[in-house]
Amino acid sequence: MYKYIALFSLLFLLCDFVLYLVGYEYNLDTYIDPADQLIGLATGIFFGFYGNQLYKSHVDKQVTKIRNVKKSAPKEKYALFRSDGGTAWYGPILSVLIILGVYIIPTQLIPINIAPIDEVKYGYYMNPDETFQEIFSDVFTDGEWTEVEDTYGYSVVEFHGDTSLNGESQDVTIHFKNVKDEEQLYMEDVIVNGYEYNGEDVYGYLDRLLADYGYVY
Repeated sequence: MYKYIALFSLLFLLCDFVLYLVGYEYNLDTYIDPADQLIGLATGIFFGFYGNQLYKSHVDKQVTKIRNVKKSAPKEKYALFRSDGGTAWYGPILSVLIILGVYIIPTQLIPINIAPIDEVKYGYYMNPDETFQEIFSDVFTDGEWTEVEDTYGYSVVEFHGDTSLNGESQDVTIHFKNVKDEEQLYMEDVIVNGYEYNGEDVYGYLDRLLADYGYVY
């Protein structure tokens, strides 16, 4: 019966690999990604309909195998039924190892595609323990993340929100660019009440803003 668990585990790994190949982007905002939810639901439905049938088929094969053993003494066949039937001590251990493999192998060997917005939201500025999402939720109100094109036609992540600095209300838009080849995330520009900051001024403004809210790096 454990072979069915192993086969479905391999199917899970295959699905993860196929999702990576087709460029599916995982959503980090949900506890369980919709694609994983769908795979889990399909597996649950399948075993709900056919689980007992698969187990009965397994038992029937084992019974037929024992009955076909060329032994005349019924006691010997009865002993085989007792030894091959019931639960196996290694069952729970094997099941745990299979489940761990399903979760560990993808994280170590199968890469995943993450949506550009999530790559920025769950990236960090100076402190790896504080994501942009966490900081901006504290510093800005009505924050909104979108994916847009910059003036050169490249895809960038845009954050827009309202905040205040030194008592002055500010309408802020920040553009992030993720350079995959360099594995680097940087801010392209910041627009504050219509005024645009570029280059080092971007980081200078953000440092001042975050310091005003107690984020000192």
